[in-house]
Amino acid sequence: MILWATKKALSKALGVGISKKCSFFDIRICKDKNGSPFFKFSKSLKGILRLNLQALVYLTI
Repeated sequence: MILWATKKALSKALGVGISKKCSFFDIRICKDKNGSPFFKFSKSLKGILRLNLQALVYLTI
């Protein structure tokens, strides 16, 4: 449940929300080597958001 809520909050913060442009499957929550969570976006979502392919978005609670 928390992962879905996190993805929904991030999509709203990015200005797209969960919609045809951005589904729950377009956002992945991963962990780096130190265990810090970060987001990975699908190629289509990166195109919509015009993000650099190497851009990382970290999660802070």
